[in-house]
Amino acid sequence: MRKLRAADFSDLLIRIRSKVRAWGNRHLSLAGRATLIASALLPSAQFQLTHADVPRSVSLSIDRIARFFLWQKDRNTRGMHYVDWHTVCLPISHGGLGLHSLDKWRGPLRSRHAWDLLQPSASMFHSIIRHRYGDRLLRGTPRRGDSPVLRVLHEGMTHLDPILHWRIADGASISVLHQTWLLDLDFARWPTFIDCCGLEGLMVADLLDDHGGWSLDCLRQLFGAELITLILQVTVDPNLQQDTPTLLPRFSGQTVTGLAYAALFPPPSQDAGWIKTLRLRPRERSFWWRLSLDAIPTRTWLAHRGMAIETNCPWGCITPESRDHLLGECSCLQAVGTALQRWGLTLPLVSSWTALMDGLSNSACSSTFTLLGFAVYHCWQARNARIHLQEYATPTIIAMRVLESASRSATFPTQAN
Repeated sequence: MRKLRAADFSDLLIRIRSKVRAWGNRHLSLAGRATLIASALLPSAQFQLTHADVPRSVSLSIDRIARFFLWQKDRNTRGMHYVDWHTVCLPISHGGLGLHSLDKWRGPLRSRHAWDLLQPSASMFHSIIRHRYGDRLLRGTPRRGDSPVLRVLHEGMTHLDPILHWRIADGASISVLHQTWLLDLDFARWPTFIDCCGLEGLMVADLLDDHGGWSLDCLRQLFGAELITLILQVTVDPNLQQDTPTLLPRFSGQTVTGLAYAALFPPPSQDAGWIKTLRLRPRERSFWWRLSLDAIPTRTWLAHRGMAIETNCPWGCITPESRDHLLGECSCLQAVGTALQRWGLTLPLVSSWTALMDGLSNSACSSTFTLLGFAVYHCWQARNARIHLQEYATPTIIAMRVLESASRSATFPTQAN
């Protein structure tokens, strides 16, 4: 079978574009568009990406369609891309929307095939693949002229390796440097000084003696005393028929694909799960996600990019309109807080984004910050209506909308990562 080209997937791209045209006729929020992208647009190519050697240009084209659909205002108007696609596709815990970029998703999707191939099986498919390619699936890179099947399996194995831990039988199939057999990380990613040049190309079998035990002379040439102590604690099991892989995050409840995808991202420096504590609805949650990235078109934000001259708040405040201004200094938000206070509720106004994060981390009850989340959102909506010369809500009306939204969110489930 010949190599697949981008033209072979033209029907797929046509179907995806027809979906986007149909959705573009409706007035959708950012949260609604993100839901359609995650549930219908990106999964349209999931089967092909899993089983076929799809050209990378096809997955990039689908990502581009999704990117433009997320930010465009309607089918005839292109919107400003406030957040780059890489950040949008980060997991929620890393500060993204949790969408799966197909360019990154294709490898983890194929890791399931590689995992199935590593399991003991007498099926005809396993027998043919092992006889045809042997150890090339575990080591080496695809060569020119290799079959699409080998390319799919090799990409899956590349993304499967970081989540595998190998049990040693004879060590002939385990790379010392690039596969995990000691603790939970391969040596190539260890933050320590080792002789990487000496380990390159070595298999674990090269570290064993003729009796199947660890060769101390060989270990002393390559490792320090502390690493040798750890290596000697690793059991070499001669009862195993061959080196056996196991999944590193055991009993996690995730699929192999999910584990392989999660391994692409390092642990976040700051957990973005704070947004769940606000218990917001999807529309307000997407607004606060943009606010956390300072991707809201305030007048200061626009002036910084040369798209506005006036920087003061449109509500008549004498201070520049910025993200920190929206959280407590805005006169509209203060008036909403006064209205809520007359009804026995306190709106926690903060002076900066840092103060908000400190308040969320130290607060035992997030109900007051939930009010702030809805209040800032509805004040922003009224602000947009005002600057576009449309009918806008007064602070009392905004306070009523805040109470209505907060009462509905009390039983609304938070979005899981």
